[in-house]
Amino acid sequence: MKSVQFCFLFCCWRAICCRSCELTNITITVEKEECGFCISINTTWCAGYCYTR
Repeated sequence: MKSVQFCFLFCCWRAICCRSCELTNITITVEKEECGFCISINTTWCAGYCYTR
């Protein structure tokens, strides 16, 4: 029974700690129909389980 409880607690700990909020690089493409070109913006984005207040 103790091994089952340990596995459960370990999985909960891993889900919380390993999926924490981390920055990810993304590219956003901005375009307008009147313009003949697109603009790409490189930025960072929060990914994972990010805590908000």
